[in-house]
Amino acid sequence: MRNSRRGVAIVYVIVALTAFAGFVSLAVDLGRVQLVKTQLQRVADSAARYASQGAEAGNAVTWGVANANEQTVNGAAYSALNADVVIGKWVSPTFTAGATPTNAVKMTVGCTTARGTAVPLMFGVMIGRSTCDVNASSVAIFADNPNGGFIGLSSVTVKNNTFIGSYNSSKTKSPTHSGAGFNGAVGSNGAVTSGNNDTIQGNVLLGPSGSVSGFTYSGKKMTQAGGITVPSMPAWSPGTNPGSIPSSYTVSNSTTLPHGTYWFTSLTITGALTFDGPSTVYVNGNVDLEGDLIGYNSVPSNLAIYQNGSNTFGSTAGGANNSNIVADVLAPNVAFSEKNNLYYYGRGFFASINTMNNAEFYYDEAFGAAIGGKTITTVK
Repeated sequence: MRNSRRGVAIVYVIVALTAFAGFVSLAVDLGRVQLVKTQLQRVADSAARYASQGAEAGNAVTWGVANANEQTVNGAAYSALNADVVIGKWVSPTFTAGATPTNAVKMTVGCTTARGTAVPLMFGVMIGRSTCDVNASSVAIFADNPNGGFIGLSSVTVKNNTFIGSYNSSKTKSPTHSGAGFNGAVGSNGAVTSGNNDTIQGNVLLGPSGSVSGFTYSGKKMTQAGGITVPSMPAWSPGTNPGSIPSSYTVSNSTTLPHGTYWFTSLTITGALTFDGPSTVYVNGNVDLEGDLIGYNSVPSNLAIYQNGSNTFGSTAGGANNSNIVADVLAPNVAFSEKNNLYYYGRGFFASINTMNNAEFYYDEAFGAAIGGKTITTVK
């Protein structure tokens, strides 16, 4: 009888250990799988946006794969396939591969058995599961922009040692004067005025009453019959910020926020603010910038900023020094003002632009032509 009871007890112990192994697997392995899922989603979002930038020129596959391969997933460099990038048409809420007219790119990434990169499970083997396939996808749409570059609708005024050129963020993250392209652009319906030693490697776009003086520029002065068109702004429809970040937010040191969509009534940066993936920031108030504001992976299209109202961007007192901006900013009623040692990479559309000494503006050619260009939006 005792031996029989012992046998039953052993069975119970085996069952209990199996159940325990299952719970451990869920706690440890699920955490790892979720981390990989987050990393893959970040890769998909970023690569889809990059691929969209090159879609019309036939570079979607090349750019999407290259961007994905710059990133790390599950502790190793990611390896994308050409087939991961699919061009098609987006009509909300559906992406149709190969449909025309094309306006979207879908990027699918994964750590799977078929790719030889499935996520290994530490404890899952005890319940017959040694790996787990994890996938993520993202759809980004592209649309023609109004005139882009760096626009100050009423005026652009700089003082000394200002340089305006171009670069391509898919090739370099740190452009210099000597290596900069000649596709930069500055535009205004009013006066574009410089002080000393100010150069534009590119074109000047003017409304019918616009003028340019002081600048040395390599391209053309292009005067339109009508004023520079003001792009339409997305509606202000505030939601909850990722991580419950407050709507009135101050950054006083180096801070990396979770990627996503943010709604701010004011944003003050005296340190450095960046994001761990492509993000969109809506602001209905001032952006007081006396530090750095940088998109994920130092790519301007990874940080879209829409600023509403007749507010300010920069230092409210015009006294900020040593600021870096890597972003795509649309703020047509906002006065942009910085003082000394400004480095701005990407694109900017403001009511006015005013800088003092040693300002460098680099238009990101990945957006397309500076006079025109594209808007890239992640939709799924």
